[in-house]
Amino acid sequence: MNKMRTAMMVAVAALLVSSVAFAYGPGPKGDGGFGMEWMAMDCDDGGPRMGRNDQDGYGRGNPRNRQMTAEERSRMDEFRRARLELQTALAERPVDGKKVADLQDKIRDLRWKDASIPDAIRDKMTELHKSALELKLALTEKPVDAKKATSLHERVLELRGEIARWRLNEEIKTRSAD
Repeated sequence: MNKMRTAMMVAVAALLVSSVAFAYGPGPKGDGGFGMEWMAMDCDDGGPRMGRNDQDGYGRGNPRNRQMTAEERSRMDEFRRARLELQTALAERPVDGKKVADLQDKIRDLRWKDASIPDAIRDKMTELHKSALELKLALTEKPVDAKKATSLHERVLELRGEIARWRLNEEIKTRSAD
């Protein structure tokens, strides 16, 4: 009985330590943890990563490991407020579609504000967003137009590939300049 209790205590302690290490331990490059805040801010739509900054008390996760300017901090705080407003608007019943759409546009603008993205890539991102929405709409129709859905899906994949190639080239340029 005593051995079983000891084994259970060791298992619980190991689980607790591993959870804390996951949440607050160093990232893949030693630049911060994978905490819930970082995961929530890590958007996979090509937007700049808006993690927090160690130097000014904002926590972990600044991918560039530099001091944030007051303008960047202000924009990040505004981004967080807009996300919170969006979550609140989505929780309300009935959902106000106009308010949600306005908040989504505001979040998208904040994410891309001052980012050095060429107009051609911005246009492709907008086209990708529209094509993805058209694809979702096409899949809701009864009966589904397979030819239209397939062509929209191919277009979405093509645009994602072009944007991903641009991102990779930019990352290569950034890292080779360091």
